[in-house]
Amino acid sequence: RPPNAFMLYRSTKVKEIVASQAAKATHHREKVQQQTVSVIIGQMWQGESADVKDHFSRLANQKKVEHKLENPDYHFRP
Repeated sequence: RPPNAFMLYRSTKVKEIVASQAAKATHHREKVQQQTVSVIIGQMWQGESADVKDHFSRLANQKKVEHKLENPDYHFRP
């Protein structure tokens, strides 16, 4: 299944956030939790400009087309 705009955004931001949180966690001897990372990135996404969101929407559409070409018989079945 191709990623949506938010998932593409998240994948570009996750290393940055994990590194930032790891630096804080090392200081406080806590583990970086994916839930915390997801909340931070979700808040970042909400605050992004329309231009940034449009950029990731275009990337998602491109991934969708590529996925369709590579998997012509694919049908999402939850």
